[in-house]
Amino acid sequence: MRFSHPWIASPDLATVNGATNRHTQPAPPQGRLPDTTRRVEPDIFNDTPPALERTEHCASEPETDHPTVQRHPSWRLPGLLTFLIVSMLTASSVQLTSQMWQWHPILGAIFAMLLCGITGTLLTILWREWQQWRQLRKVTSWQNQGDQLLDRESYGHAYPLLRRLLHFYRGRSDLRLGLESFQREVDDDMEDAEQVALFSARVLSQIDGQAYPVVLRHASGSALLATVTPLLWLDALLFIWRSLNMIQEIAALYGLRLSKLNAALLLKDNLGSLLGAGAADLAAHGITQQVTDSLTAVLAARAGQGVANGLYMARIGLESMHACRPLPFLDDEQPSLARIAKALQQEVKNGLTSTAQKFFGGETKK
Repeated sequence: MRFSHPWIASPDLATVNGATNRHTQPAPPQGRLPDTTRRVEPDIFNDTPPALERTEHCASEPETDHPTVQRHPSWRLPGLLTFLIVSMLTASSVQLTSQMWQWHPILGAIFAMLLCGITGTLLTILWREWQQWRQLRKVTSWQNQGDQLLDRESYGHAYPLLRRLLHFYRGRSDLRLGLESFQREVDDDMEDAEQVALFSARVLSQIDGQAYPVVLRHASGSALLATVTPLLWLDALLFIWRSLNMIQEIAALYGLRLSKLNAALLLKDNLGSLLGAGAADLAAHGITQQVTDSLTAVLAARAGQGVANGLYMARIGLESMHACRPLPFLDDEQPSLARIAKALQQEVKNGLTSTAQKFFGGETKK
């Protein structure tokens, strides 16, 4: 036994055989010894999270051979401008309040209370946005730790990360079976990569299955809206609004609560992956050929544009899944755009066919 943790059973009770890496999901236990000893497991759903000391966390993290990258202080200029603007607004507000107080104390008091209320509201909003942004950064840190654990052979370093994830998701009733399954199958004789892959397969794969329908629903809605919307600017606004809503829904599935502002920041980060539009153009051309026989040329062209928008929306959704998932996808768990594209094409074709039958059915019969 290499190490022992309270949530990991003895290898004499449950052992997962076979090497597991990031390319495959962990295999189920091949057999158990006769149940002569009762396995006692902590209740992760009621226990309070232990206070992991920073020294333990630092000692448990896997060492990396990569050189430390110095971050570019890109925040200094925006931070300086923000500080100057806030200072000017504060000085102006104090001066205006003082003048109104000298002119009439009651008006000065009313203005001061109004100013305090506005300031308090803004500070509350900023604090909430900051907490949500920190949560996103924490997920990014978990992903980096998961990458390191999956790419190296080590023992004992996965415990702090997986312990945090267990308590992060312990309030989710829809993940209870997956969490219990992970607790039953995890073993302290497994490598760190095997434990991380097991958590991804037993717990996070359930969230992935819930996120796919969300991406397809928003992609289909965006495709149909682009088909029937005559104005380009309105189409763009609807696309952005639906993208933000989709990102918020996907983040909520993975346990993150994002505002529209943080969703917009995440959308901006994901736009770099959407520069190549070759796949969307090919799919749009294919769906145009399919619906040309039953629709007019105008509707066929709109269908191509709609499917292209829908595929862009789907790609944003898949990138959001990558960004919000606390552990990286295994190679056999990677979300597939082709899987959504096929269903999206069928959705748009069915929608436009019903529209054509409704509005052009009389002319077709004649």
